[in-house]
Amino acid sequence: MSRLRNAEREITSPVAEEGVAVPAGNGEDQRSGGVKLSGLRYVAGRLVFIPFAAFIVLTLSFFFVNLVPSDPVRSMLGAFATEEEVARLSRGLGLDQGLFTRYLHYLDDLVHGSMGTSYYTGAPVLDELGKRVTPTVLLVLLGFVFAWLLGVLLAVVIATAPTPVSRVTDGFVSLLQAIPDFVLGIVGSLVLFYFLKAVPAPVGQLPLGVLPPDPVTGSVVVDGLLEGNVKAVSGGLRQLILPVLALALSNCVIFSRTIAATLRETLEGKASDYQRSLGIGKATVIVLAMRSSLLPTIAVSGLVLAHQFGGAAIIERVFNWQGLGQWGVEGVLRSDLPVAQGFVVVVATMAMLAYFAADLLMFAADPRVRHQRLNQAALRAARRARRLGALRARFVGNHGNQNGVSG
Repeated sequence: MSRLRNAEREITSPVAEEGVAVPAGNGEDQRSGGVKLSGLRYVAGRLVFIPFAAFIVLTLSFFFVNLVPSDPVRSMLGAFATEEEVARLSRGLGLDQGLFTRYLHYLDDLVHGSMGTSYYTGAPVLDELGKRVTPTVLLVLLGFVFAWLLGVLLAVVIATAPTPVSRVTDGFVSLLQAIPDFVLGIVGSLVLFYFLKAVPAPVGQLPLGVLPPDPVTGSVVVDGLLEGNVKAVSGGLRQLILPVLALALSNCVIFSRTIAATLRETLEGKASDYQRSLGIGKATVIVLAMRSSLLPTIAVSGLVLAHQFGGAAIIERVFNWQGLGQWGVEGVLRSDLPVAQGFVVVVATMAMLAYFAADLLMFAADPRVRHQRLNQAALRAARRARRLGALRARFVGNHGNQNGVSG
């Protein structure tokens, strides 16, 4: 027991670096308090990083969107507009100013809570975002959940089924990997709607003939729940089947590949052999082996979720979802610069939040990652303390020499 406790202390205590003295704890409570404090510092450091990263993203998106060859004024007025009309509209939109001047105006608008107005509708971009974020978030989250469930199912079949079944399932996953998500959406519409009549027509968030609820969030399902409109909720859930299925089939590949590789390696290891020798059933052994795939699954979850926020744009356009992605694509096609900028900034921010959530889950679930990060934080604190001590000693020494000279 004493050896075990000493080993635990070595694992949980910060690793000392050559020339860096790391103070040791004086008890279990002190160590746990230090771990909690370092964990809070780690989370706070990640939270502080997000605004800076968002500022970099909005800056890059502004210049990229405005430097792409396009002519919003000609797109709005048409090819037969006179030069006077073009110049007048350019002045009205502020496009006659320099790029850096427009960037400063954009930052000033952001400080005052505005992201500009659409060139075509004249509506504030933030108002349009408020109407379209919820439908996209609901679609992406449901697609993510079903992609994970389907990926786990396919991974278990690939790793545990007999060889012919495993090969056929692996080939099916490879086929899904080769097909874009919007093609899956179109094929699903043809099969499930046109031939089988199993789902309603893919005409948006609500089937034809169903009255929509009062708009609050922009999502028919959420607004129907808030209003208590059962028909709208049931109709909205039926309309979710095809786009969610397309996203799930497209994004389950990375989950199935990752989980299957880890699961197969674990089932072939000595731990699983020992469990079988104890008479534990096959299903229980598989469930226990699934724990080894938790960390790789968390690692790829951030990638999948971030990809879905950007990749759902084509799916939304195929199914006329009227979400954030479709709104952004239409803004890009019409050279509506404020809309395109708002879309890029919001999607990039959502992707950063997905990476941040995955990073925190890895920090909480993997002791190796947690202790590595905490050790790094402790080493940085020790270096700072050593530098401050050296500066203090140098200052005291210089002050003493000056007193000696003056004496």
